[in-house]
Amino acid sequence: MKTGAEILHTAVITAEGKRTGSVVDLLFDDDCRRVLALVVEAGLVFRDPRVISFDDVRIFGPDVVTLDAGARGGRLMRDDDTDALRSGSAMHGRPVVSARGRYVGPIADVLFDEHTGRVLGFEVASQPGPGKRWRRTGLPADLTPVVAGDRVLLSSTA
Repeated sequence: MKTGAEILHTAVITAEGKRTGSVVDLLFDDDCRRVLALVVEAGLVFRDPRVISFDDVRIFGPDVVTLDAGARGGRLMRDDDTDALRSGSAMHGRPVVSARGRYVGPIADVLFDEHTGRVLGFEVASQPGPGKRWRRTGLPADLTPVVAGDRVLLSSTA
């Protein structure tokens, strides 16, 4: 299991060891149930941000993301990428509301299976009491997050 925070700013290298940049965002399917791609920064090797398919990732290591042989650093990022897919940075801070309409807190992170890209859940920041710091809690496994406009709604799958 990996979190979005663990992946952001991680170096991306090809199978030959060439560094292509660092991860600056994750792109999800429309339902936010699977990570489909990584966005690699512009400026190091590429003039524009690149989109690397999740299927082109060999391994998410502790220090680098290694691409499969034949993966050449993805393709140019287009404006319609962020229109068609949900951006991890756009998900961060999005309010989570329970099925009964109770505000749970903002999304703080995403947890996903690094082998399949399947989203396992979200971490939500819980509002602190007076004089306390924000804390993170995971959403229970029997709750399914549904992205609805600018909010994430929770519905029970049980």
